[in-house]
Amino acid sequence: MKYRFFYSFIITIALCGFVLYQNALALNLDTTAVSPGLDGNSNYIFNIAGLSIGTTTKTANTLRVGTGGIIFSDGSTQTAGFLGSSQTVSAGNVSQGVFGYPSASSAFAFPAALGIGINTYAGLPANGLYVAGSVGIGTTAPSSKLHVYGSGGNQGLILEASDTSDDWITFKSGGMTLGGVMGGWATDTGYLRFDTKVAGGGTTEKMRITSTGNVGIGTTSPLTKLHAVGSSATNIDVLTLENTDITSNTTRALSLNFVGRDTVGNQKTVSAIRAVVDQINVNDGYLSIHTRNANTLTEQIRINKSGDLDVFNGVLRVAGTGNTTIAGNVGIGTTNPSSKLDVTTAGLGVTQTTTSGLALVNTTAAALGAQQISPALRWSGFGWKTDVTAGSQAVDFRAFVTPVQGTANPTGYLGFGSSVNGGAYSDNQLVITTAGNVGIGTTSPGEKLEVSGNVKAVSFLYSSDFNLKKDISIIPNALSKVLQLQGVSFKWKTNSEPSIGFIAQDVEKIFPDLVRTDPVTKLKSVQYGNLVAPLVEAVKAQQVQIETYKKNQEDQQKQIDELTEKIKLQVR
Repeated sequence: MKYRFFYSFIITIALCGFVLYQNALALNLDTTAVSPGLDGNSNYIFNIAGLSIGTTTKTANTLRVGTGGIIFSDGSTQTAGFLGSSQTVSAGNVSQGVFGYPSASSAFAFPAALGIGINTYAGLPANGLYVAGSVGIGTTAPSSKLHVYGSGGNQGLILEASDTSDDWITFKSGGMTLGGVMGGWATDTGYLRFDTKVAGGGTTEKMRITSTGNVGIGTTSPLTKLHAVGSSATNIDVLTLENTDITSNTTRALSLNFVGRDTVGNQKTVSAIRAVVDQINVNDGYLSIHTRNANTLTEQIRINKSGDLDVFNGVLRVAGTGNTTIAGNVGIGTTNPSSKLDVTTAGLGVTQTTTSGLALVNTTAAALGAQQISPALRWSGFGWKTDVTAGSQAVDFRAFVTPVQGTANPTGYLGFGSSVNGGAYSDNQLVITTAGNVGIGTTSPGEKLEVSGNVKAVSFLYSSDFNLKKDISIIPNALSKVLQLQGVSFKWKTNSEPSIGFIAQDVEKIFPDLVRTDPVTKLKSVQYGNLVAPLVEAVKAQQVQIETYKKNQEDQQKQIDELTEKIKLQVR
């Protein structure tokens, strides 16, 4: 094997006593000169079986160095150098070993810039590093392909890109990119991006952490600390909370807590949403909402397995201008409402303001009775009272139902009364019966509208369309019937108010269709407006008589005139 030593170096082989100087023409052993051959480039050529330094072991065509290592010299001072710092090494000529200082306890000092595989010698990629095993940084026992260890502060791994480029950590398997983590850069602010591979496609962003600390899942611009967005057109859950053992803790199987800090920095749970497992049947559960009250987290609202909504404390308020609809029954004071609205015990009240309001008052059964008027609505001593104050005036308005208690299928009515200026209360000023009749001034209206008193109106309309009638005929003997009517003057017994009209019993004898008899009170009434029809026919009959009398008179006058002319002629 040939060894070539470039004459620009000084190599000292202390153990063997060889000294080779720059530009020397001979190699001296102790004081004996040895003259090896020179090649055409002034390089010394040694033809020896092997050369060992610091060890007696020899290997053919091999330079073996013992524990002392190799020291490079810059000419006058021996310093730690770098193997191959200005040389190239052919492929296959570097195997394995340890670099180090002459002292075994010192670490080898690399130069300021270290290039491994700058060229493609030794099978390395250009500007690359290949390690078949594991690489340990800060540790001599790496447990993975790359193991970074630090025992003090500011330890870790830094990925840095030049200018505004992005830093990527890519995960591959079998040559396929499965996902990655990217540190992005945008207008002097950074973000951390997480990508995963879609089946049959490439990698797409799934999560991002912005420079403000907001985490976005399914969005690149999260507006809150956690912002999750679902983009699938099919049914898909956006957020799932899972507990693998919900039976061990049946009071808090799943809990979502909202935590804040007070002015002195104490951490407190201000509210929580909990999914609780039923203690009897673990397949059932309910959802509860808790809020903080006097330093205690208290359950306020619960939705049970049947969908029932329970409000344990406070008031249930519905605000806004929209409609609120309930398909089932509503129970107030009862957990088992049997009607659309079932109010029991304390009653239902709506507090009024100082100027107006509405209150539903549950009074005693003795005052208003207790009864059931229909399966759709139940009453138990129900009263409705409104007080409106304006100066010294007040109006008391009530509506109530008063059938007899315990009566099956009662025929009660809804009555309205009032009092003015704190005076005596007048009830039943307006009533609505179960038959749908409305009475004003009477509690037993026999018609759809019955008024005990005067009615003032601009006009009255009567339905009279031909399509509403049948069996139409002319009123016979209208004049003779009208001549039988007898108008009278009288005073009402209720208030002695004078009036004029007919006696219903007399009219009934002549025009029975114009008289109605109340089925309850048996009192009779007259359809005064319908008297127009017989009066019209009577006028027409009279007009016929008048025309007949007129014609007869004209004929008589003609005869008189003719006789008068004859008399005059005879007298002449």
